[in-house]
Amino acid sequence: MPHMPNELIHKIMESTHDDPYTLSQCMMVSWNFCQIVRPIFHSDLYLDLRGLRYDILPKLVRLFEVLDEVTRHVRILYLVLSDIDGLSRLLADITISALVDAGKLEEIYIKGRLDKLSPRFLLDLMELPSLQVISLDGTHQIPISLIQDRRGLRTLRLHNCTIVSPFKFRDRYSTDAEYNFAGDLVSDENSIIFPTSLTLELSKRMIGDIALLEKSANYLTSLTLVYYSHNPARYIPIAHITAESFPSLDTLSLVFHIGSTFGIPIDLPRFLQGHKRSSNVKHVNITFDHESCVFSDMKDYFSTTIKNAKAPFSTKEVFDRKALRCLESGSCKLLMTSEDLSVSRAADIGPFKADVQIKMNALFPTDELPWVNVKVVLEERFWEFIDF
Repeated sequence: MPHMPNELIHKIMESTHDDPYTLSQCMMVSWNFCQIVRPIFHSDLYLDLRGLRYDILPKLVRLFEVLDEVTRHVRILYLVLSDIDGLSRLLADITISALVDAGKLEEIYIKGRLDKLSPRFLLDLMELPSLQVISLDGTHQIPISLIQDRRGLRTLRLHNCTIVSPFKFRDRYSTDAEYNFAGDLVSDENSIIFPTSLTLELSKRMIGDIALLEKSANYLTSLTLVYYSHNPARYIPIAHITAESFPSLDTLSLVFHIGSTFGIPIDLPRFLQGHKRSSNVKHVNITFDHESCVFSDMKDYFSTTIKNAKAPFSTKEVFDRKALRCLESGSCKLLMTSEDLSVSRAADIGPFKADVQIKMNALFPTDELPWVNVKVVLEERFWEFIDF
């Protein structure tokens, strides 16, 4: 029987790292396969601790059985937290302590509140020399020291978080941003580095948002502006800001969560093209996001609103390469989501998506703009009402 080099087996198995069933089957082929595949199989650890008291105890018992073998291989940790009870907290503390001792974690993704875990939880993790990426979603009471100068970390992502700070103007430190700690770092008077990627929900009217946007303008490479409300009076005023104000900006994304109209509350061409010169933006992404609970509501929205909609802007004017000289790509996307898409009949979904795509192509013609992609995305999205 021909012999396959271990290095080649490892390469093949790495390509299936996101398919646990295939990896588990490969581990049963032989002892040699098992030794090669096991570190890949255990490299991602997903721990869901949403206070399910009746099934936490079996998880705890199983964890004790495999803890030593698993933690030395884990490189990426996914942790989901909410309604933490005593057993959930014990399970989290034991796991994190073992992972810190192993010292091989490279990426951590946490969704939920950390305030019921050990107070030094995050700070202990930050001290790991191997750690490169931290992503926090819906996390309560993040210490401001987390976004100070940290040379060992590469990337910190925050989404819907709250920051605890003694500083008077803590609102200007974004809780929906990406901080890049690589390269030459520029920080403010409180040693807080400026974000390289920023998301602003313009209908929240947070006091510090515009201040943060203006202070970070020279360092931002990605900017996302999100509009939720129908009422322009609720938006943060940004008429004085244009894309030319951001010399390093590579990607600009605009998201409109508008359920009843395609109307846009800003002058897109003017915002993109600036006052005096074109911006350096290479990628422009525009998303119209519509959420519905069921597929039938999605179809109703199409028949009552999208079918009769008029284009909110001229595609040629927005994606004008004469004004946006650096432009490499653009997209106009309609994102439609419901929670019962998988149980709906394929015979209904296919024709529906085709009809919506025809309408989108009519709204945003791109005959002379081959670098612009117009698409319709149907996704299944579940709304879990978890107190973050």
